[in-house]
Amino acid sequence: MDRKHTCSNLKLFSKLNVGCFFEYTSVPQDMLRVVPPAISDEHCSVLEPLGVSLRAVNEAGVFGEDVLVVGCGPIGLFAVGVARAMGAKMIFASDMSLPRLALAQKMGADVVLNPKDIVVQDEIHTMTRGEGVGIIIETSGNPAAIASSFKSLRSGGKISMVGIPANPVEIDIATDVITREATVIGIYGRRVFRTCLQAEELITSGKLDVSPIITHYFSLEQYEEAFEKASSQNYGKVIFKI
Repeated sequence: MDRKHTCSNLKLFSKLNVGCFFEYTSVPQDMLRVVPPAISDEHCSVLEPLGVSLRAVNEAGVFGEDVLVVGCGPIGLFAVGVARAMGAKMIFASDMSLPRLALAQKMGADVVLNPKDIVVQDEIHTMTRGEGVGIIIETSGNPAAIASSFKSLRSGGKISMVGIPANPVEIDIATDVITREATVIGIYGRRVFRTCLQAEELITSGKLDVSPIITHYFSLEQYEEAFEKASSQNYGKVIFKI
């Protein structure tokens, strides 16, 4: 069924207690891929989060559609770039961080919206002549953002749910899903290894440049500063350069 990523016996490498800052480790052969020489080590290091965003965009089908990306952390920023590469019509991006909204523009967002300053759904309905967007990629995991994002969706639209909220989220099923005939898609990880091939092709073909998302490089000795930057909501992707 090509659903290794949702296998009931799934064992994630990051949770097996054999990786993540170990000096040495062993990896099952089936988990390994040879990276094309055309992809730099820096870009190789972001193929996993890029794959999550790629799936979210692919499953929704953004070609020719107005798209709203909710949340401009690295996953959201990758989604903006992939949506642009996949032929989205107009791309809206919302976040409360001005630096991240600036990064969204670099990745191809046509309109950036800050919920602290405006009512996002009102602005979107104004710019889409009252229809709303056809596709929403929700990456924030913020309960309030999730609930309100449905208000920006047009009838018959699709929403890819990527962000994982810490607590249950209350939405109006009757108004926001049933009567709107909305399609809600849950996205959990990448398809192994189909998504990897697609991500590699996007980068090697030049259709997607992920460089703007990588905002900080650190050596391993600078790990404290690196984690401080990574936990902030004002930066893009933080990576170690080994």
